[in-house]
Amino acid sequence: MFIRYALSGLIAALAAYLLDFCGILGGSGGLHEGSDQLFVAGLICLLAGTAIHVLQSGFMNPFLQGFGDLKRMFVRESNALQRENERIRTQTALPFWKKSLLRQLTVYTLGGGSGLILCSLLLLWPASY
Repeated sequence: MFIRYALSGLIAALAAYLLDFCGILGGSGGLHEGSDQLFVAGLICLLAGTAIHVLQSGFMNPFLQGFGDLKRMFVRESNALQRENERIRTQTALPFWKKSLLRQLTVYTLGGGSGLILCSLLLLWPASY
């Protein structure tokens, strides 16, 4: 998993550096505007990755179950929807696939976000002297 994290960060940093080198990110503000855009994109990726990780860890389950109870109190489910939900709950392949997909998505978003932030800091390094 660490290899995928590092590889996704390296790919994101390399792509961002190449985009900045070609002048695509520069715009009218020059180097600072491009690095600011990379930094914000990295923060958004890190925020998405941490939100997925927190939801996957089960930390928010009691809070979300309370909202589910409130929903069931006010909105009635049809019998067909109840049968379909029960059929989905009994399947074993679907939760395994969802957990695997969320784990990979977490690794790639955190790695990409770290790579983008690292690249934005490296682009500003010579300008700070």
